[in-house]
Amino acid sequence: LQVSESMPAELGLFDLVIVDEASQSSIDVLPVLMRAKKLLVVGDNKQVSPSNVGLASAQIDVLRNRYLHGQPHAAYLTPDMSLYDMASSIYESSVMLLEHFRCHPAIISYSNKNFYGNRIKPMRLSKKSEQLSPALVAIYTPQGYRESKNSKHINRIEAKAIIEEMKLL
Repeated sequence: LQVSESMPAELGLFDLVIVDEASQSSIDVLPVLMRAKKLLVVGDNKQVSPSNVGLASAQIDVLRNRYLHGQPHAAYLTPDMSLYDMASSIYESSVMLLEHFRCHPAIISYSNKNFYGNRIKPMRLSKKSEQLSPALVAIYTPQGYRESKNSKHINRIEAKAIIEEMKLL
């Protein structure tokens, strides 16, 4: 977010600010938002929210209480809340985009069935070279285990099994 460094901190500097992938945007976008007359938040509540990186939650609570005491919606300004979470908690109206162009129909079909109630309409036409059968492969790694390092979770055995499976493609 270079806006803070390159643009004056002037309220309403931009007519419209659009934040795409807002479910992956944290409170770090606040300096941009304060420059907006209007804001369009685009995101997906089924996607992963930002990782809690940097200050500890207790430190953020102290800062929030010190500088935002009495401000409406200050409770939503936490490291684990995405901009999408904040917007959907504060504003009731939303629009769900049902046409999906990004990934292969066989890939989105898994998410469509398990997360979106089959409401998504895949629109991408797949090329012959992109057609895989089966489109989704389950790999069982009974020896796999998750290591936690610096707030990251890694399963090396599972990762190696996936790499070996990909080499077969």
